[in-house]
Formats: sequence, structure tokens, C-alpha cells
Amino acid sequence: MTILNRNRTSKAAASALSLMAATCIAAVATAQHQDPNAARPESPLDAIAYLEAHRDDVAMVLYTVGEDGEPVDDGHSFFFNDDLPMPLASTAKIAILAAYAREVAEGRIDPEHQIQMGEWDQYYLPGTDGGAHASALKDVQVAMDEDGFATDPFMLVPIRRVVFAMMRHSDNAAADLLLRRIGHDAVAETMREAGVELELNMPSFLGLILFWQNHERPELNDDGVRTLLDLDPEMRILEMRRLQNRYMTDDWRRAEVNWRRSHTPTPESVLHQAMFADETGPVASARAVARLLALAASDQFLSPKASEVMRTHLEWPMGVPGTRRSFTRMGAKGGALAGVITDSSYLIMRQGDFQGEMRVSALLMRRVPIEAWGTMMTTFAHQQAALGAAGHPGFLARMREALEVESESAED
Repeated sequence: MTILNRNRTSKAAASALSLMAATCIAAVATAQHQDPNAARPESPLDAIAYLEAHRDDVAMVLYTVGEDGEPVDDGHSFFFNDDLPMPLASTAKIAILAAYAREVAEGRIDPEHQIQMGEWDQYYLPGTDGGAHASALKDVQVAMDEDGFATDPFMLVPIRRVVFAMMRHSDNAAADLLLRRIGHDAVAETMREAGVELELNMPSFLGLILFWQNHERPELNDDGVRTLLDLDPEMRILEMRRLQNRYMTDDWRRAEVNWRRSHTPTPESVLHQAMFADETGPVASARAVARLLALAASDQFLSPKASEVMRTHLEWPMGVPGTRRSFTRMGAKGGALAGVITDSSYLIMRQGDFQGEMRVSALLMRRVPIEAWGTMMTTFAHQQAALGAAGHPGFLARMREALEVESESAED
């Protein structure tokens, strides 16, 4: 069993205050009793209290974006643990989107290029994405079998719909297909050109998940988990790639899918997932995530065309009913793994103290106790807190007070 993210709208979405969120599969509820003293953030103020209590394991950046894509020193910024490397979960998909945008802008990828569903499906691992792949296929009107695979592997869809699936539904299979098409080197080059430090540390989301747990290695004790985590990073990636390649063979994939269909997760396995999520997979700082969004939002990401392509897919929340009543623009990407919650966005509000100004935020949390994690995935209190700080000076002041952050510039 693995816990991966699926995007969904929060309670705030009903009031057009939605941001990207992640949800989990039922195993989290099974494991919640493991930490009975964990806080359960149910409101934005609860979320601030959580950040204060776990200050070593949270990072946040918030600022107004200038026309040049850089922070405006307007006294309404917030930088906390802003350069601390943190696990990203599906927020890392922004980097894949950025590389795709670069390839499109430079004429190496045609957004209308047709992809066979069988190619897309080969990276799909049922039971690990909270229904993201199924939602993505439903969007493109693809018939599915009981596990969520397309019944017609030869059906064609344009690659731009695969990109949309990665961003709107956070489909891991879509991200992996794009990563294989674009290449890890292109992602790394794109990040360097943009001045963003972000490392994927994996061949694919599929390989990462299988590294954590698979039918050949169904359960590990603490020592077994530590043995894998202590592997040299290059050896980890080699093992992830080996498992990914094994999944491409019919017999191994069938055995893996059948095992996941019948496997019941244990509280111990959920805690092991959290250990893996903390130490493997994509990593970046909150400052880096915010910068990447700010560049795209302000038309400063590599080229106007590349920025436009990024915004097209980041601004999927504008299609959520009610969003346009409160926001002129909103782009977002979040994610979650066991013990990890990430949320990032840019937005322009139609009214209030920051009316007409571009605000960007990135909130990254690691080592989140299971009870707090499960609660935030239900209440989205962390999203509401980030949105409150982005849109209301008084709420931002409350957050600064709790975390003892003075008004500062991006250069501090």
C-alpha cells in the first residue's frame, strides 16, 4: 500500500477560495491511533498553531510578485525556513510542467501530438493515487476496466491532455509518461535556466512507489526500511529503475496489481511510508517553488511562450465553479505523501487589501503526525491558512507573531 496524492477541492472551494489539495486512501484512518497526542488542525488558526508547534518541519514563503517576477519589498512578505530542502510530493510536477513548456516553446513538442492510451497506462499503478488516473481518463472520455486501465490501449489523446491530467488530477502515470518523453536531463536543464534548485531524485513516481513497497517485498520491519534508506542515492535510483522496468512486463505487473487489490495496509506500513516519504523523492525549498510559480505568473519564465504554456495548465482552478467571483487569476499545485503535505499557488484577488496584486505562496510540511495529516487532508486548514495570509494583512500578522517572523524582504 502506498499513500499518494489526488487533487480535490476543499470546503473553501465552495466560496471560491479553493487551492490544490491532496487526499489519502482509507489506510490513514486505520493508522491514526498511532499518535493520540497529535494536533488535529480543523481551522486556519489551528493550522497556524500546528506550524508553530512543528516549526522545524515546516517551511513557507509568501510575497507580492513584481512585473519582473521578483518579490516586491512591500512589507507583506513572509519567509520561514525558506531555504530548507523539503520533500515536495506532487508539487514536483511543476518542474515537469516547466520542462514541457520549454519544449513546446522551442518547437520540440507539439501539444497536439497523439499518445496511445496503452503508453499512458503502462505507468499506472492501481490503488496508489486516490483515483487520480481514473478521473483523468474520465475527463478524456476513455472507457476503463475495473482497475482503471483503458479498455482500448490504442485510443489516441493529445499530449496536452496528459499534461492537464498531471496538473488538474495529479495523475502520477501522466507525470511519468511526460518525464520519459521529455527526459530527466531536460528537466534539470530547465531548472538551471530558471535559476531554481529542485531535484527529482527518482526515475518516476512509479519507481518511487515500488521502491517503498511491492509484492516481492510486501512488508518491512524498521531495520529493513532503514537498510533501504541508507543505500547510496545512486543505488536507490537504480533499484527504482529496476522495479519500474519489472512493472513493464506483463506477468510482474499482473502480480503487483493483484497483490495491491487484496492487500490490507497496517498502521506500521503507513508509518514506514512516512519514513520513505521524508527521505526519498523530489526535494526543493519553499523559496524555489515560489520562484518557479512567480516566474510563470509574471511572464518571466524563460520566454513569454513558455510562461503561457505553464499558466494554461497551472490555472485549472479557474474552471472550478465560483473561483472567478473572487479571483482574477489563480494557479495552483499541491500534493501529499504519508507524513508530507505541500501546497503552492499564485493568485490575484478581485477585492480586499491586495486587490489586483499578484501574490505567490509555497507551504511545505514534513514529518506530519498521522492524525494531523489525516485531519488536514479532510479540513484543508493548511490551505485556508496560506490563503488567509496571502489575502489578509491581519491574518499574515497573526502568522508572523506565532512563528516570530519579522516583516522582511526577500533578500534577508
